[in-house]
Amino acid sequence: MVFLTIRIDALFNRAENFLDQMQGADLIKWKDKVRVIPVTHGYVTPKIKDEIQGVIYESLLREKQFTGKYLSREATKSKKAIFNPLAIVSHGVVTRVICTREIDGQTDNIIRYLPIHRFKSVSPLEDKINIPNAFNLDDYLSCQILFSNDGQSAWVGQPHLISNLEKVFGDEVKGLRKYLTPGTPGMRQVREEQITLRLDKVKHARYRSGVGMLLYLVKHSRPDIENCVRELSKVLDGPSDVSYREMLRCV
Repeated sequence: MVFLTIRIDALFNRAENFLDQMQGADLIKWKDKVRVIPVTHGYVTPKIKDEIQGVIYESLLREKQFTGKYLSREATKSKKAIFNPLAIVSHGVVTRVICTREIDGQTDNIIRYLPIHRFKSVSPLEDKINIPNAFNLDDYLSCQILFSNDGQSAWVGQPHLISNLEKVFGDEVKGLRKYLTPGTPGMRQVREEQITLRLDKVKHARYRSGVGMLLYLVKHSRPDIENCVRELSKVLDGPSDVSYREMLRCV
């Protein structure tokens, strides 16, 4: 918690200094772009290069793009892209930048939740960021609650997360049969020990991403899919095509 407090204080102090220096400019509402999410588990604090953290924070404050090389969990080589920073979220000891990404001039408009310590290099750009329509940080991180006119009932949902699931997996689930249950009754997921039967790196990354989004749904608005998602999360390090198909069924 001490490390977290120091890092957040440093961010706020940097922001205050920046705002003091830029009085009269078209400033962003930086306090609307920073959130702290507490965690109950202890983790080892990852190392973040000060220069990388500084470029990302300042790009966020100025609403400017930055270019960088990012190494995802399953990749062996970092991928270069242009990033549109939308917010900073400190989740325990891990600080993440919420952003969209552009590769070869194409923006995928998928809102990503990237740990800053996985950036290998970054450089600031002067181009303004592209903000997705109706993006709201609190709505993205938590739930949207809509009450009935009489106030006697309410609907709880996570529209941004549902939208992301549709963008990432929409084409794959479009033609699938619809079921009454999110998971196959009685199915238990077992880690695939035979390497040749595991998913390739690209599909494995998609599987981890899909299960991660489903876990957030379970936490806030869809406890009914908990059993299925729990099984899917058992094989994150060794999923097979069977696991992938079951994940698509849940989606």
